[in-house]
Parts: sequence; structure tokens; C-alpha cells
Amino acid sequence: MVSSKRFSAGVRRAMVLVCGVGILGLVLPAVVPGEVVRLKDGSTLKGRLLRVDGDTLTIRLSIGVPVKIHRAQIESIAFTDSIPAGAVLRPADPVTSTPPPAGGAGTIMVKFEDRKVSTKITIDKKKFWDEKVRSNDIVLEFVVDGKVAYTAADTTTDKTIYKGVEKQLKNDAELPDFSVQVPSGRHRCTLVVRNRDPDTFHDSFEPAPLNQVLDFDELSVAPGGIIRLDIKMDKGFLRTSSPKFYRSSTSAEGE
Repeated sequence: MVSSKRFSAGVRRAMVLVCGVGILGLVLPAVVPGEVVRLKDGSTLKGRLLRVDGDTLTIRLSIGVPVKIHRAQIESIAFTDSIPAGAVLRPADPVTSTPPPAGGAGTIMVKFEDRKVSTKITIDKKKFWDEKVRSNDIVLEFVVDGKVAYTAADTTTDKTIYKGVEKQLKNDAELPDFSVQVPSGRHRCTLVVRNRDPDTFHDSFEPAPLNQVLDFDELSVAPGGIIRLDIKMDKGFLRTSSPKFYRSSTSAEGE
């Protein structure tokens, strides 16, 4: 059911676009929603986050229609499955977090045993050049209880391989260690390492786009405590051993 609350001007324009092409939704396969975007007017959009260009987010709705939304209109983004932005991954825009409750806070630390990742995408006769370059960006995100607590992105094309009318763009990245502070208690966390858009040009990636998701159903964080997650890449998949727990008086750095 559509919310009875008033839509903002940007969302009304998006709804007009959706209605204008609604008939296509009857003949085109639906896209499985990956994100739920809640707007400040109370309405929501469900689809896949394709890219972020400055303050503009492009979201492909569940019927396959791309819609552009300004960052100022967005209240929050919840990732329901996997997340779709210098050779070293660098932090993106700061993520605003809620101050920890009176019960205290702890730390979740992520350390990578295997840091290097690499992807290649093929461009034929320069078609969709800019779109494919953005698709080949390598994104790292850590989601805590449905909200992005840390994000970094590598947007550098490190090498262009010429093959006649075809060109392969190679992106190499090195995954950084990071830590996030969370309220004490139990948390559901997800680590994502993927290309910015692994879906639209899936067949152009060689051998395949990077799209790895590692879920931690429940991490119990004690006040002032530290949980360290040691991550490695095993045959292209994210793996982890059992989380390591530390007291507040114990440093996990350098171990």
C-alpha cells in the first residue's frame, strides 16, 4: 500500500516516471530489491543502489526503473541483502552514528589477513564507458544493525589493457583494517566487499564481478570491550575464524 503521507517534489517526479513506464514492469523481469531507502517525508523506495555521484544517488527500483534522489531527501538506507562507491581504499563520507547509551560502548575491529583484491571489466567500442568505470569501483562496507557504520571505496583504474576495439579496465585495491564503536549489547553485522554495481554489466566483468558478503548474526559487545574479526579471502570468498574477545584493558593492536 502506498503511504498516504505527502511525497516530496523529487519523489513525485520519480513516481511520474515510474507510472509512465509501468507497463514495462509487466514484461521485464523484476530486480530483487537490495536496499530500502527511507525519505525524510516518510515514504520509502525499494531497489538497488547503483551509484553515488556527489550528492545524487541513483536507485534502480524493483521494476527496473532508475531514479535519481538527492542526498538531502534521504533519512536512512537499510541494506536487506548485499550492499552496491589512490590504489588504496579510502574512507567515503563520514557516517553519522547515534551516541552510545548510558550502558557504555565497545569496539568491533576488523583486520584483513588477505588484503589485495582485483577486478576487470571489458568495454567494447567505448560503449557505456563512464558507467562501466563506476561499476568497476571496489567498495568496502561494514553494516551494523542495518546501518552503514564504515565505508571506503577505491575508484581508481590502475591499468587499461587494449585488445583492438575492446579494452579491459583493471582495478586493484588493498583492503584496510578498521574499527567501529557500537553500543554494548548484541549486534547483527555484515561485511561487504564488492564492485559498486555488480549487476548491470555482470557479463562484462572478467571472470566475474566482486560481490562477497559475510554475515555475523550476533556479536555480543561488552562495555569497553573489543571484538576482533580476522578476515581472509579463501578462493575468492570472505572467511573468518571465531571472533576474538578482549577486555578494555587489553589492546588488540599488533597481535
